[in-house]
Amino acid sequence: MRLDHPDFDRLVSLLSSMQDWQLPQDRVTFVRDVFEGSPRRDSIVTQIRLGSSARADAVNFINFLMDFGQDEPGRETLGMLINKLLMEKCFSFTMIQ
Repeated sequence: MRLDHPDFDRLVSLLSSMQDWQLPQDRVTFVRDVFEGSPRRDSIVTQIRLGSSARADAVNFINFLMDFGQDEPGRETLGMLINKLLMEKCFSFTMIQ
């Protein structure tokens, strides 16, 4: 799965602004949560490098997922991240109201 440049930038901005993405140690927990139940979770977690700025790590992580592809047939890892972000945003929106 590939994103065009504007969508890539929006996804990077969204991820890098998440509360759970602000500290490097929280990013690992976030990634583990995204791939909870995935047969490839440990492989994904051990291959990513986190520890730069929130934005730089978001760029690297999204690029990694686009290159990684599917964790199992028919399920894109980038789609799993997008679903997690939507769930987080929807949950925080309902908490505000």
